[in-house]
Amino acid sequence: MGRNFTKPMTTYSISTNSSSSFNHNSIFVHPINYNPSQSIRSGAKTVTECFMHSCADFPDKPFLGTRNICEGGLLGNYIWKTYRQVQNIALRISEGLQKLNLQSSHGKLLGIFSKNREEWITIEIACLLQNITSVAIPEAINSEDLAYIIKQCWLSTICCSKAQFDQIMRTKDSFPSLKFIISFEKIKSDVKSLALMSGITVIEYEELLENFPATLLTYPEPSSVFTISYTSGTTGSPKGVILTHSNLISVILSSELDDRALTSKDSYLMYLPHSHIFDRCFFYFIVNGGGRVGIYSGDYNNIKSDLESLRPTIFISVPKMFNRFYELINQKFNETTGLSKNLLTKALAKKSKKYEETGKLSNSILQKITFGKVKNFLGGNIRMMVCGSAPISGEILRFLRIVFSCPIIEGYGLTESSGPAFITHPCDTTVEHIGGPIPGVEAKVVGLLEVEYPSNENYVIGELHIRGPSIFKGYFKCETDQILDTDGWLHTGDIVQRFVHNGSFKVLDRIKNIVKLSHGEYVSLEKIESLLLRSKFISQIFVYGDPFASVLVAVVVANKEYVMNKWSRDKKGDKTWEEICQSKKLKRDILSDFYEISSRQLLEKYEFIKNVYIEKELWTEENLLTGTQKLIRYKANNYYKAVIQSLYHEP
Repeated sequence: MGRNFTKPMTTYSISTNSSSSFNHNSIFVHPINYNPSQSIRSGAKTVTECFMHSCADFPDKPFLGTRNICEGGLLGNYIWKTYRQVQNIALRISEGLQKLNLQSSHGKLLGIFSKNREEWITIEIACLLQNITSVAIPEAINSEDLAYIIKQCWLSTICCSKAQFDQIMRTKDSFPSLKFIISFEKIKSDVKSLALMSGITVIEYEELLENFPATLLTYPEPSSVFTISYTSGTTGSPKGVILTHSNLISVILSSELDDRALTSKDSYLMYLPHSHIFDRCFFYFIVNGGGRVGIYSGDYNNIKSDLESLRPTIFISVPKMFNRFYELINQKFNETTGLSKNLLTKALAKKSKKYEETGKLSNSILQKITFGKVKNFLGGNIRMMVCGSAPISGEILRFLRIVFSCPIIEGYGLTESSGPAFITHPCDTTVEHIGGPIPGVEAKVVGLLEVEYPSNENYVIGELHIRGPSIFKGYFKCETDQILDTDGWLHTGDIVQRFVHNGSFKVLDRIKNIVKLSHGEYVSLEKIESLLLRSKFISQIFVYGDPFASVLVAVVVANKEYVMNKWSRDKKGDKTWEEICQSKKLKRDILSDFYEISSRQLLEKYEFIKNVYIEKELWTEENLLTGTQKLIRYKANNYYKAVIQSLYHEP
């Protein structure tokens, strides 16, 4: 799909087999030789040592930044704490944590339950200094899953911010193990008394800072558990992924081996949930290089302002945000007229041609003028962007590389692989693939019995299995037999295609997202969702295929901005948003747009959407999305069960 095979920029993977032929038994690795006994440049063997080395090397360099709140609630500049200052705070906190007796039959466990903020980080670093395992709880989680995590870990102590504190207090009697809550904000005395009646002592974060810095530290071993990271779970209850210090260090080492390591000149905006491994892993890339971390102001609506104030060198995000950039920039470009429009069109065409031919993203004087404002959209300092968690359209990726004048690399990984397992090269101009395995990761493409995929001399298709020092040790109190075999291979559940010409991999779908319709055709639900998201009418989509039916239906969340400001205005209507979403005309137009997209993409007729239901409210992490904005399909199936039945029965 739009791949350029004539000019591969790099070799992404090689086979360890002596045979020149590739099959489902072949093992693929990064071309760079990986020595498992090799250390990272600082010599650190644990995440704790990594942090302490940076404190020694960059003691007075700015490390953690938080936006200043000015009079009237206006956001000011970033206020910075140095590596030395953060270290001192963490030492004081670690002394306070020692007094809470966090020891359990599974070691010392401490829950952290909050949106991104400075206290999240200082608590986590305090855990590093005392070999305490942090239990990362997604900030937007329902009470049922929260209770499941607290009971499974039998947590005695949780650190949280006000919103999460209130959530715990509403169901406080459901947590018999909970003895302490460390609140990041001040709590009223009557609320503390109410908590105490349920056996819970509330400690304010500021109280921990009153301790003297700890002098007796308990450093972890490489095999010590760094974190239990709970995934939101797309198929059931959250799972606690056990990651060790050596798991994280191996990922840092791989970044150094293939020159992806960050430096003390780098900085990034921490706005993706830190409880998720994507941000957490990237944070320690920054720590390893002695860089700066600017924490977002707490409101996603202010991210543009945060970026302008921070002026970071690196921007990491998920497709949803990059898609939004694409929409906003295109909208601005489409509003230009006359000479400006002509200059813009020429600049885009000329730069696109140069990029495809040379891989260079540098600007001419005219292009600097044309694309300058776009680059300043992210602060003006960005040298690299990273997109992860889900596939992104090649068309969008190419466009954003051109207008931002910056490489955008794609990554693939899981919590179970300690974050990145595959990554593309910054100079590669091709799109819609995930590059190759990082140094240290082995990969193989295993044939599927359930679905027959073609393979030939140009590519092989099957389920992706990966192995290496970054792979997790198991799930906390859960079986791992179905995902982690006795030879150490992690069965990802992702169907991939490996191309022979340059060793790159492309994710085709999830095994669990493939359904067999009544006539025997196999359909990839996620592939269709990804294609139809190009429709200007929708913001989100859930495609459903009934095994006893021959067609597909979908639930869509309408794009309120476009429908209200463009579609509805053109219809000269005067209806409420709820009335518009119930409009038969809007439904017909969405289905018509889906038909055009499906036809252009050469989908089979059984892959076309027969009927849709229009939802008026966006899905969030509080109902149907994971922390990385992925649809929790089993929840969507249950929530829209009656709607789906009605879609199939409508004439």
